[in-house]
Amino acid sequence: DENLNRVVAFFDNAKIKGGSVPTVGRFTGLSVQGANVVISWAGPGVLQSIGKLGDVWKDVTPPPVGTSITVPASADASQFYRLKL
Repeated sequence: DENLNRVVAFFDNAKIKGGSVPTVGRFTGLSVQGANVVISWAGPGVLQSIGKLGDVWKDVTPPPVGTSITVPASADASQFYRLKL
């Protein structure tokens, strides 16, 4: 709907250029394989993780090759993941 792509604002000396907003990838799958969890995504982004919400997000190292990662499952620890542009 074209009405959803409209912004009304007042500017002084504004320059509007064409283009699009950069997008980050999205998670597409989560599966359990034996004692591991496989996380998959599509699109661009740097995979980051933290052990506890409120901590500082850190890039997963080494960076995954491709668009999936296999991590060991643990009932004793939580790990959160995100894709950052």
